[in-house]
Amino acid sequence: ELRTAAHVGGDYYDFLSHSPQELTFAVGDVCNKGVSAALIMAVLRKVLRTGMKLLDRPSPKDILAYANSDMYEELSSAAMFATSFVGQYDVANRVLHYVNAGHSPVIYCPAGGPAQMLRADNVPLGVFRQSTFIEQELHLGVGDLLVVATDGLVEAVDPTAAPLGYTRLLQFIEQTRGQPVQFIANELFKTVDYFTGNRLDDDQTLFVMRVRDSAD
Repeated sequence: ELRTAAHVGGDYYDFLSHSPQELTFAVGDVCNKGVSAALIMAVLRKVLRTGMKLLDRPSPKDILAYANSDMYEELSSAAMFATSFVGQYDVANRVLHYVNAGHSPVIYCPAGGPAQMLRADNVPLGVFRQSTFIEQELHLGVGDLLVVATDGLVEAVDPTAAPLGYTRLLQFIEQTRGQPVQFIANELFKTVDYFTGNRLDDDQTLFVMRVRDSAD
């Protein structure tokens, strides 16, 4: 789900491929708001889709390398960069291959353990002309939860200018982990609205995925 602070915004999410065997998705944030960020976001979304189609056996690291190479001039000339989390989920083997290019927060909540942040261990798009992205592999179990959000959620502030923060977000995910994913998303946005007094200063995007038994 995506909420924009202006009529147009710089957050994005997309399903690059979706089949019974594999899901490839992207969530990201262009470092600005308004028309300029929205234009960059629209181009980036198209470039990610193009990379998915043109590359032979596209992986998250290859998709982002393609996008960075294509978008570098446009991003750098506008003095912008774009964070991105691209995941590729193998349904049968329950394996998530992903690249986190400067994006936060990304939370992994295993069914039998505490919620934890996944590190943003690659640079955002547009920082370097040529970037090599490091791909990670996460073996998931039935009931595990993955939450990919944008910083508009954790940086949302209350009337005293105190931010919601990562700790509150982790606590919320752990408290609601057993609920349906749509409930988690709806309740998190309600929590943020209550915290801020219904003030939306930045785009807010939320992607929630729960691992199901492949036989379901």
